[in-house]
Amino acid sequence: MDNDGRPSVTRDQDKVWDYYQTEGVSIFEFAVPRLAYLFNQARRFAGGRPIRILNIGTGNGWLEKRCQEAGWESWGLDPNPAAIQLLDAQGISGVVAGIESIPISSGSFDIVVASEVLEHLLDDLLSLGLGEIHRILKPGGIFLGTVPYQEPLELRRVVCPQCFHVHHAFGHHQSFSRKRLTDLFSTANLQPQFFRTRAFPGFRRRNLTGKLKSVVWTILGPLGAQAADAKIVFSARR
Repeated sequence: MDNDGRPSVTRDQDKVWDYYQTEGVSIFEFAVPRLAYLFNQARRFAGGRPIRILNIGTGNGWLEKRCQEAGWESWGLDPNPAAIQLLDAQGISGVVAGIESIPISSGSFDIVVASEVLEHLLDDLLSLGLGEIHRILKPGGIFLGTVPYQEPLELRRVVCPQCFHVHHAFGHHQSFSRKRLTDLFSTANLQPQFFRTRAFPGFRRRNLTGKLKSVVWTILGPLGAQAADAKIVFSARR
């Protein structure tokens, strides 16, 4: 146990995200098609009413800003202070914390979003994080997100040429199927609403060849093709 009585957890990627939230923040521009899709799902759930929404893993703050523009109370949560400072500069509420222990009152949010987050978590963080998401959702609230579709983790192992540490190229620890997500959500008392398999290739700033590849990925994504970087889009209700 930690000194404050919370269960001890294993965090292994803080230094990685220190880089991406500062020098490498431009990488999050590629997430816009995926986040725009999730925003539209959230807007359908909101049905024109004002809602309170939390995004876990803020990236460059695109989703939080879009939600704020929709008139919602928009929040971000990230363990990296630089990520939250970026939100603060835009007048958006943010909390520096990990998914495993969210310092927010129970039943606070209509929607919680975690897109391309769960696969980065070791087992202890994943279990605690889903429990925290259930806790901070309002009764009937929605958990929205994406994870890679049935990713073969062993095929993306790389070796550091300096320290020889073997790791996943993108820091993934988890591979997900619809059944595994169903089981995990059930354990956290979250009721699955839908699972959709699709890809989110970008079209902006791509040449003709790149645009053609994006079209092919869009077609192959629903089939779960690894070449298309297919995702499982999920929705679960508290």
